[in-house]
Amino acid sequence: MIRLLALPLLLACSFAAPAGDLKPLPPEKIQVNKLTSDTQQTSANNETVDLVWWLPAQFWLASSSRSKDGDGEAMKEIAALFRQYTVIAAVNGKVGKLGIDSFMNEDQLRESLLLRGADGKDYQPIAPEKLDPKVTMIFGVLKPILGSMIGQLGTNLHFFVFPGKGKDGKALADPLATGTVTVKLGQARYDFTTPLGSLLTPQHDPLTGQEFPGSYRFNPYTGSPLEALSE
Repeated sequence: MIRLLALPLLLACSFAAPAGDLKPLPPEKIQVNKLTSDTQQTSANNETVDLVWWLPAQFWLASSSRSKDGDGEAMKEIAALFRQYTVIAAVNGKVGKLGIDSFMNEDQLRESLLLRGADGKDYQPIAPEKLDPKVTMIFGVLKPILGSMIGQLGTNLHFFVFPGKGKDGKALADPLATGTVTVKLGQARYDFTTPLGSLLTPQHDPLTGQEFPGSYRFNPYTGSPLEALSE
């Protein structure tokens, strides 16, 4: 019983890495599949199916480091643009008797989405006409590519752009800061705990040899301090 009661505390400690202790991975060592797992959330019930995907600049930097067809520089340019904004992709489907039979269109999703920034304020998507034209063009190219990664939902995936910084000049959604990035889609709420472990040097327990995400400071099973894996 004592161990069960202590588990929530240990789990909380596992994610309590101060910013100064973080050891970000270089882009070429970020595993895109793990980063995608950290930045995608889905939910489903008898009425709807949601998918929310946060796309930080690191996604494009990691992808550019693996490019073998000359697109690496283009992806770096995309990453530079994405640093200026917070980009969220989303899809919402209505469940019918035989599966998903309809989806929210782009305008409906835009009305339903909110980003809660690090400053605690809620932000609506930026109107398309106020965006850098390069961003709109990039979305047109990326939509079929990224959409193909998530199957049926991908064809109805839409991209939305939020401010990158608040009035205080600080990032609203920093994947390397300690905190939470929250996206609201209608009545649903999706919280992304940061820093994202997939962007950090993995930690290991020198006593047991177990390996954990880079955002962990303690072994969640034993409470033992973790150490960053050596290069």
